[in-house]
Amino acid sequence: MTARELRKQTTVEADVESVWAMWTTEEGLRFVSSESRVDLNPGGDYALFLAQPPDERGKRGSEGSRIVSVESPHRLVFDWTFSPETPGLRAAGETTQVTVTLAPVGDQTQVTLVATGWQEGGEWDRGYDYFDRAWDYVLERLREAVAGS
Repeated sequence: MTARELRKQTTVEADVESVWAMWTTEEGLRFVSSESRVDLNPGGDYALFLAQPPDERGKRGSEGSRIVSVESPHRLVFDWTFSPETPGLRAAGETTQVTVTLAPVGDQTQVTLVATGWQEGGEWDRGYDYFDRAWDYVLERLREAVAGS
């Protein structure tokens, strides 16, 4: 049996260094979140805040998500918390692990996002379905931001 994963990929019209900055800086992450907190060191924060009221625990986004590893400017790995769509997993502090890999393709950059650590059943399945859509949205916003720059 292979491990369950979400895999997304897109190519954007920008160099690797520019796309790296979009994933690894608070200013760059504005393509998907107007407010974030990034400490680009293993164990550092990687929190994006949603434009909505805080949940029952006072959280507005991915607080608790941490950087796992950084291989500038090609690979970023971070733990990712669950959304309010899956309150049991969120309250339990469950996470998946997301790897973003950037590869040059001529003057473009191929972005590959892989989310691993999924379990089966119940809220895990709902979380998987939610992030299957959410990571598509993030990559679409990235493409739009690059095209608009």
